[in-house]
Amino acid sequence: MKRVTVLLSTFNGEKYIEEQLVSVRNQKGVNIQIVVRDDGSSDNTCKILEEWHEKDYLTWYRGRNLKSARSFLDLLKNSGDSDFYAFCDQDDVWLEDKLISGIQKLEIQLEEKPSLYFSNYQMVDSNLNKIETPLKDIIYPDIYHSIISNEVTGCTLIINKALRDIINTYNPEFISMHDDWIYNVCISIGGIVVFDTKPHIFYRQHSNNVVGGIKDSFVKKNKVRLRKLFTEGEYLRSKLAKELISGYADDMSKDVLNELTLISNNRLLKNRFKILINTKHYKGLSLERKFKFISMILFNKF
Repeated sequence: MKRVTVLLSTFNGEKYIEEQLVSVRNQKGVNIQIVVRDDGSSDNTCKILEEWHEKDYLTWYRGRNLKSARSFLDLLKNSGDSDFYAFCDQDDVWLEDKLISGIQKLEIQLEEKPSLYFSNYQMVDSNLNKIETPLKDIIYPDIYHSIISNEVTGCTLIINKALRDIINTYNPEFISMHDDWIYNVCISIGGIVVFDTKPHIFYRQHSNNVVGGIKDSFVKKNKVRLRKLFTEGEYLRSKLAKELISGYADDMSKDVLNELTLISNNRLLKNRFKILINTKHYKGLSLERKFKFISMILFNKF
């Protein structure tokens, strides 16, 4: 059986973490190692982790509070060698075929080529009652789409060792989320992306983890987004492009490098115009994402 290292970052997760860990332990058809980094919990999370460690179910270590993205990258650097690496949240529940489904699809690819897998998920409430939300049926794994918004939900993400080794060669100064970073690195260097339309995970929503505006109207959602454009102005995508170039320019095709260079310098009006009229960015985008993308470009917040 293939060896899979499950990476879990915890922070005050005592309420749901044992249910999640049980679902990871119940995975079929794989050899699992669980590695946990606690990101500064003040509740009973560390006590629970130590109890599991004493049963030889996992290894764990505690670090200073880095927030989720940095904590997961730290885990990736300290996880040891494995065939595959899977990212795990502290409050979900995995179906028994969650890991083997992804690994079987990744094994079809060339093992030496950087590859990742991710899937749809079934959204549930705090008591695991299903919340009906639309599922993705298609993705566009190219830099023109990945640089606009994150396609990946990290708790569904599995990567092979080749991609893990490449991720570990560079430590970005800026990172928004670990899943967004890993996905864009893979896309930028010509790696393989496998998307599974079938959900293999119950993605729990609760008071500390609610995806904002699930049932909000289009107008309400985008009023909030427009307000943020004027008040925050973080230039998240141009920062991401600069980091990708800094870390992996030598591994990029000419087209990808040119696109990222354009985006990294998008404060120039002529560059924003070139980005805006490039029809490759719009293929398959929902009305909501088109609105967000165009607004960010027009208001120079991309």
